[in-house]
Amino acid sequence: MMSMIRTVCVAVLFSVMSLQGQVQYFSPQNIFRFADHLYESGDFLLAAGEYQRYAYLQGMTDSLRYRIALCRQRGGDPDLAMQGYQKIIETQPFAPLSDRARYQQAFLYTQRGDHRPALDMIEHYSAFIKMPEAVWRMRLLANLNRLHLRQWRAAETELNQLLIQALPLDLDRGAQKLRAVAVEGQKITYKSPALAGIMSAVVPGSGKMYAGRWNDGIYSLVLVGLLAYQSYDSFRDHGIESTKAWIYTSVGSVFYLGNIYGSVIAVKLGNQQKEVDVLAKIQVEIGWF
Repeated sequence: MMSMIRTVCVAVLFSVMSLQGQVQYFSPQNIFRFADHLYESGDFLLAAGEYQRYAYLQGMTDSLRYRIALCRQRGGDPDLAMQGYQKIIETQPFAPLSDRARYQQAFLYTQRGDHRPALDMIEHYSAFIKMPEAVWRMRLLANLNRLHLRQWRAAETELNQLLIQALPLDLDRGAQKLRAVAVEGQKITYKSPALAGIMSAVVPGSGKMYAGRWNDGIYSLVLVGLLAYQSYDSFRDHGIESTKAWIYTSVGSVFYLGNIYGSVIAVKLGNQQKEVDVLAKIQVEIGWF
């Protein structure tokens, strides 16, 4: 909100000064300055519009197109950003700016959680990128995606090779943090969903206890046990024709099977949560992308 108020105030100020003849607000130079101000203020989509207006007056360049695409990306319009980066790559495929555009394209996929397509894109672009720092950054981004794909060992191996290089300080720190996550990911101890199902089939609720859900396990044990006892008691007192006994048996069977299925799911969710907890450290600690 404060950013929007500040932007409006600056626009009004420029307009007033323009009317007074002190500043030619609509000159290309001042349009560009205002676009820079919007960008620095975080009003990325408004900044993109001003950069576009400057390009209309002065002509579009690849550096300006990159700036506009970056505004689109940070302003939440990834499709237009992707198109802008692609245009730069098509016009100057071997220019340093194209390396940055390729990186941003792969990063857009990473941001969306499309880790397999992002990794495929990075591998495809590796033949075009020549500048050492651009190569290092792409390799780091590739390993970030490998981690999200749970390729812990492959990521650690690649990062060990990367850390041999004379990386800039920020990239070296980032690579070390990624490697630490890869090492921790390999230490995750997974529980067996099949074993949880077998345990709950033998002793209802024990599979959920194995998954760490003790309250759910005890509840399942008591509930299935009570239903089984009521079914047995009704059959004993009234025989095979007992309607009440068959009702208890039907309801008990549903809860018994649900207890087995729930145990399997509980272990799977527990395993996934362990991975999520490890991967969350990337988002918390690594901000250099």
